[in-house]
Amino acid sequence: MSTRRKGFRVLALLLIAVMSFSFAALPPAVPFAHAGSSDLSGLADRAANYLYNEFVREGAKNGDSSVGSYAVWTLTQAGVDVSAWLHDGTSLKDAVIEIITQDIADPEVSVKVLAQDLLAAQALERQDLAEELLEVLKNREQSTGGFDYNVYSDMPAYDLLGRSGKLDAMNTDYARNYILSTQNKVYASIPEAVYESVYGSWGMSWDGVFYPDFITTAQAIRALSYLDPLKEDPEIRAAVDLGLQWLKKQQKEDGSFAVSDWEDPLINTVEMVATLEVLEIDPSSLTSNTGKSPVDYLIGNALNPDGSFGTSKNAMDATWALWGYWLLGGRVQNQLFMEPTSASLSVGEKVYFKSMLNGSDVTQDAVWTVGEQSIASVAYGLVTGLKAGTTVVSAAYGGLTGSAVLTVKSPVPPGGTSTYTVEIAVVGMDGELLYGPGPVTISAGSRWGMTALGALDATDLPYSMSDQWPDFIESIAGQAGSGMAGWCYVVNGNIPSVAAAKYDVRDGDRIIWYYSKDINEPPPKWDDLVKRAASGTVSPSAAVEEIADLLTDLEKSKLTPGEVITGIGDLLDQLGAAEATEELKSKLAEAVNALSLRLAKIPDEALSVRTDGATAKVEVDGDAIKNQVSAVKSAVTLAEKLEQIGVNEVGNLALEQIVVKLPTELASQKGFTVELPAEAGEELVSANLGLAVEGPEVSLSLPPEVLKKACDTAPNLAGLELAVARREPSKLNPFKGASVVGNVAFDLEANTITAEGKKESLKGSFSKKVTVTLSLEGIDLGGIDRGRLAVYRQKGDGSWEFVGGSLSADEKSYSFETDHLSVYSLMEFQNPFKDVTSHWARETIELMAMRLIARGISEDSFAPDQKLSRAQFAAFLVRALDVEEETPQVRTFSDVPPDHWGYRAIEAAFREGLVAGTGAGRFEPERAIKREEMAVILAAVLKRNGIATALTDTQRDEVLKGYGDSDRISEWAKEGLAVCVSKGIIKGRAEAALAPLGSATRAEAVVVLENLLRLLGKL
Repeated sequence: MSTRRKGFRVLALLLIAVMSFSFAALPPAVPFAHAGSSDLSGLADRAANYLYNEFVREGAKNGDSSVGSYAVWTLTQAGVDVSAWLHDGTSLKDAVIEIITQDIADPEVSVKVLAQDLLAAQALERQDLAEELLEVLKNREQSTGGFDYNVYSDMPAYDLLGRSGKLDAMNTDYARNYILSTQNKVYASIPEAVYESVYGSWGMSWDGVFYPDFITTAQAIRALSYLDPLKEDPEIRAAVDLGLQWLKKQQKEDGSFAVSDWEDPLINTVEMVATLEVLEIDPSSLTSNTGKSPVDYLIGNALNPDGSFGTSKNAMDATWALWGYWLLGGRVQNQLFMEPTSASLSVGEKVYFKSMLNGSDVTQDAVWTVGEQSIASVAYGLVTGLKAGTTVVSAAYGGLTGSAVLTVKSPVPPGGTSTYTVEIAVVGMDGELLYGPGPVTISAGSRWGMTALGALDATDLPYSMSDQWPDFIESIAGQAGSGMAGWCYVVNGNIPSVAAAKYDVRDGDRIIWYYSKDINEPPPKWDDLVKRAASGTVSPSAAVEEIADLLTDLEKSKLTPGEVITGIGDLLDQLGAAEATEELKSKLAEAVNALSLRLAKIPDEALSVRTDGATAKVEVDGDAIKNQVSAVKSAVTLAEKLEQIGVNEVGNLALEQIVVKLPTELASQKGFTVELPAEAGEELVSANLGLAVEGPEVSLSLPPEVLKKACDTAPNLAGLELAVARREPSKLNPFKGASVVGNVAFDLEANTITAEGKKESLKGSFSKKVTVTLSLEGIDLGGIDRGRLAVYRQKGDGSWEFVGGSLSADEKSYSFETDHLSVYSLMEFQNPFKDVTSHWARETIELMAMRLIARGISEDSFAPDQKLSRAQFAAFLVRALDVEEETPQVRTFSDVPPDHWGYRAIEAAFREGLVAGTGAGRFEPERAIKREEMAVILAAVLKRNGIATALTDTQRDEVLKGYGDSDRISEWAKEGLAVCVSKGIIKGRAEAALAPLGSATRAEAVVVLENLLRLLGKL
């Protein structure tokens, strides 16, 4: 815990000890005893049973809708031994420990998941992992409170930390203030909503409207309760009561809770039960107008006939249901296992499964079924393989179901061998040989077994299956089917009538896969392919001609970049030992240039543009992005081959981003949005590629880290959106001295879109900056001082922040970088201060005023020679160092009330460790700051930024000895003043006078701050 004051140390230590004990002694929620405990345990059995089968089928994954860390914690609380659950021979315990280890090393994992990992590590008695996770969480906490700038991640993290008993390891002042500040205290009715008011709830605003969230509100109430275990904080008690009243209003007739129809009432109801338990309120006492309580709902309405729970019917529902039953006193008493949990056999073979209930064999009494009856049959646990494929074998007993994964392989051929050697050739769309003709070995145990598809798989050529037609090939080596054209196969000259995955081949068969453009065109003949292959390597001159043809087809859009890359790669492979000629290298360099241009830009036909009044919506085809990403990956391999034979500039193929170039017609619109599917965004992230959107007026370049943050933000992500809207300069209210240049002002926003169509703006700062380029085409810069041109960001409260940027050499664009999206405008600054025109510090004052670091005492006066107050210096300092001003719930200094003009800056400077009080809880904001005081503060800033500041006594005295008044320097200020003098930050007022006890002037302050920023590399 942190304290705000240094005084009263004995009392403070006692308070810390008491509060630390209170946090440490606070146990996890202890379940109330409820009637019908046998029913609750039976339901707990069913919930655990659902999670067991999900784990057997899918394995362990982190995420609310999977069996991962949070499910493990819940199962362990309910009495389940997760080390006994197996998937592919690995226990759920070991799988989750591995997941936790990976999460610790991944800086992009949300704090919600890390906090779930913490609970799981504690439940699995892995204190080492728990300590590592706690350290990561402590480092992720922001000084403004929260972690990820997202209540949907931050609030559950605080709640989970409270459950783990480790919330006191965080800065509890930050946590308290953050949670209290995010509660909605504004009464507001919202149209098209099933709830009357948001007052008292927690949630998030979107497009100017606040949307409350039931789960977040429940989590916030619990977190606050953990922060105030003795119920002594009146603000927390008031917030908890207000939030609880809002939760109660959401109760439905059946006893459940839901804010809107699309919400899952089971999740909300369990969250309510958990909240009531923490508040020591019996959940059965909270009834609807029909007399139904949340306990009634969980016992009578949560379980579905198919054994799933809730309306989503997934692992998340089962996990929350189990948590709820445990909170109400239920325990898992019966578990139905399958032995083994997975098995593999060939067609015609048999395998025996056992169904075990709490260690007792119930195989003969269970009801057995197979998911896909054409793959296998089952009777009393004895399974017979019927055809190749994968399915699930299930046994039902006593209301529980056990599942096992069954893989049936192609039959082992006569003679007992489990492998065949077949010959195969793969012919591309232009008749080129992509593989063979040559032998491959196929195995009954491989993914596709001894089939025609198994033979293709054995070539190691990349291929993909059709989403629309199961078991059919979509593309091979980057060549995808289109229209009536696509991939076919023949075996021994015959065209089979079944999918390749179901056509069994025999030893010595000859298989040809070929790209067919015409259904009437006969397939290639094996002997012809053998002759072609036997003709030897491709000559350099022939390769030049082939590459020229490929580039022509690329130019005419007959071939995609991926197909051209594959074709060139194959030609290089066929060169053999032939030496690449200069002609060939030149043609390959031409290909590199052509491909780099095509690879970087998404094809225009992949964009769907719709206008709606003054705005336009651009939808990007997800498959086009996926194909482009695949081609970029292939280009890296091609670049390596080209580099080996001496082709120059192959680095152009190593792209860092994919470009979406918007039509120039959008310049007439007031704004536009660009939307792409979530899968496409994830594809870019997996390839470490950014996304650039080039509009006629605004272009943005988003690094992969920003895309990853977007993909990780929403739990049910369906799409990503980038929105750009032109802002009217007349409505921007620029600061004094600034004027908008050429109406260049835009609102930039990045949003996530859920499957339900809900949009959420990305909050907080990005780990990597976005590059924004503003077009200046048609804008006359005549008469504008280029040195006074800069981009500024308008904050939510209407104030402005300096961003900077640079003008292009041709003066047709202006670019800047930012770590979050907002309203930005290009402005010219003109000095508004009449009293600095002939002052010695004029240039510095104008520079710092332009950067919004130095502000005047009035609109047209700076008062450069006026004494600088401590409050003014704190304000200058936080602006210079880009420290966000803040308004805490409780003020730090008794003489700086919230209505003081410098309150927010002083609080921010204090919390950042830049300034301190003068004792007895005071700051003395209006007292003039001495030059030696200013020096000590600046020396501390240097040290915080990694600048070496240590001086020996001899070095210190050497620096100061040239000043006749050095003996007047206070002892505590000597080192700081010597550091600033040695670094050139502070100079004497006269050649031999430092004036350490003299009051610093406003002009002196901006000069030393300019020197500081230049030393830090920020100017």
